[in-house]
Amino acid sequence: MAARHVVLPINRILRPEVGKCFEMLPRAQAWYRMRPEEARQHQIDLLRSLLVEAQAHVPYYRELFRQSGFSPESLQDVADISRLPPLARLAVQTRCRDLCTDRADLPLRPNASGGSSGSPVIIYMTDEGSRLRQAATTASDIIAGYTPGCAFAVLWGAPSETSAARSHLRRLLNWVRNYELFDAFDMDEERMACYHRRLSRFKPDILLCYAASLHLFARYLTAEGLKPAYPRKGLITSAETLTPSMRRDIEAVFGQPVFNRYGSRETGIIAMECERHAGLHVMGLNVLVEVVDADTLQPVRDRPGEVLVTTLHNYGMPLIRYRLGDAAVLSDEPCPCGRPGPIIREVLGRTSEVLRLSSGRVIHGEYFTHLLYGIAGVLEFRFIQETLHIYRLLLVTEGAYNVSHDRRLAEEIRQVVGSDATVTVEHLDRLEPLPSGKRQFIVSQLAADRRVGPAA
Repeated sequence: MAARHVVLPINRILRPEVGKCFEMLPRAQAWYRMRPEEARQHQIDLLRSLLVEAQAHVPYYRELFRQSGFSPESLQDVADISRLPPLARLAVQTRCRDLCTDRADLPLRPNASGGSSGSPVIIYMTDEGSRLRQAATTASDIIAGYTPGCAFAVLWGAPSETSAARSHLRRLLNWVRNYELFDAFDMDEERMACYHRRLSRFKPDILLCYAASLHLFARYLTAEGLKPAYPRKGLITSAETLTPSMRRDIEAVFGQPVFNRYGSRETGIIAMECERHAGLHVMGLNVLVEVVDADTLQPVRDRPGEVLVTTLHNYGMPLIRYRLGDAAVLSDEPCPCGRPGPIIREVLGRTSEVLRLSSGRVIHGEYFTHLLYGIAGVLEFRFIQETLHIYRLLLVTEGAYNVSHDRRLAEEIRQVVGSDATVTVEHLDRLEPLPSGKRQFIVSQLAADRRVGPAA
């Protein structure tokens, strides 16, 4: 009660943007109460409006629709957009200006992405699109037990976010939000012991984490014989593949259910698990999801395929049939909970390494993707740990990249992995897949620490 009637109102006063997001929350929650046929028609209407806007005001799509002979007004079903070619990450990187609206009345804000496939991009968003996207995420989190204003802890964060969290102003704002942020990128045993003490005092209702980081933390608690009395309602994992064995380990330690969430920085929330844990419900108010055969681009069901995502509310920079670089299994079989489908049965393509350093520190692999946020001209990257003291950053860049970044990147990485480490930055024309066939962006050639256990 105190959270809802005291903390949340204060938060809305100090951070008006939060209040605007919560004003959109009922609209997002209504999606989960729609009948399947109602949800489908609503998505058709949203998609048609997006396509009409894109044709009128986005140069890239105006030309694409003309070349494809595609008319947004003729859209009768969401499947009709299969007549359009997918949007590649490279096109977003190199045709960014043409993908943005030419409307002067729609101010745009940049939102950088590290990219799970190792290809960073910058997405521009309208204020309304950003608010509805956050409302959609909140509506999904409510399924896991979240209530606005409740105690919320996050094991997450980019370096810029975690460093900002140390400022006095951000600490005050986080207190107002009833929120605590823990750095998932730097987790040695001393740091995890500190996290356990802080979480025991804070007693969060919800704990949101990178899947690999939460599993690492759970294994540490088990090794130390520690039984957490948090979170009080549920755990949300995201950003990486959550395997069945990871779920079993985590739930055994925390005694609360894990709700898996799938999304990306480019698209926002894509899908969220419900209390039946029978798959992830696509958040159809926010996105349209297709899973297709990677070669033929024909839709597939109940077997792995490539994920294409269309964002339905970002009129500032629409992403239509965007290739995330992920693989997943999509099913039309309804969930027993009755919420509208479709269901993503399994996400196969989101994994990161956890790097173990000579000092004993453990660094989450996505730390290195965040170093590249917002650096113009970086098309692809791969970070390789060869030994405890030898590291390589492989880059594929275009003309906008400034080679002066090489030295800065090497120095920032050395500050993290150790001053005695050798860090080289190499430029390649293209990055080949690994022998496994995966386009993994973080590669550690060291064996996992047996005491803490592998991260995934």
